[in-house]
Amino acid sequence: MFDTLFYFIVLPWWFSLPGYIANMCPGLARTLPGGTVPVSEKYLGPNKTIAAVPAALVGAGTVAYLQSLLQYGAIYPDVPWVTLTICFGFGAPLGDWAKSFAKRRLGIPPGGKWWIEKIDFLVMSFLLLTLFAGLQPIEYYLVPTIFYFIVHGPGNKLSYKLGWRNSPH
Repeated sequence: MFDTLFYFIVLPWWFSLPGYIANMCPGLARTLPGGTVPVSEKYLGPNKTIAAVPAALVGAGTVAYLQSLLQYGAIYPDVPWVTLTICFGFGAPLGDWAKSFAKRRLGIPPGGKWWIEKIDFLVMSFLLLTLFAGLQPIEYYLVPTIFYFIVHGPGNKLSYKLGWRNSPH
């Protein structure tokens, strides 16, 4: 029972941890000098910043490298930490930007709720991961996505209270 839980729930979540961290780092980057310079207010709104990419890459890279120092069983995907850094580090801000671009086209204002808010970074990261590292076991896509639906709301509210986000959703 524990082995099943570990291999099919814990390891898939652990595998995507660089993506979760990469998704949080752009909010932290806003607190740095120059961290609020927008990419394109016209197309993405005022809250999507240039600092998101280097911040997400540093966050994803740090976690992916530390994870690479550990040993895993044969069932764990053999994806180099640099590949994970690129996929999650670029995937998090690019997914966010793509979602914001679509929201602007649909007339949804910056900070306005939309269903894909919860998984935009995972969708883009998993797309890049599949392109650069091949298809992974299905649970490595499903478990992190389901988990994120559970933690997204409380995490965003906390980030908003700490001043890392401009809206609580």
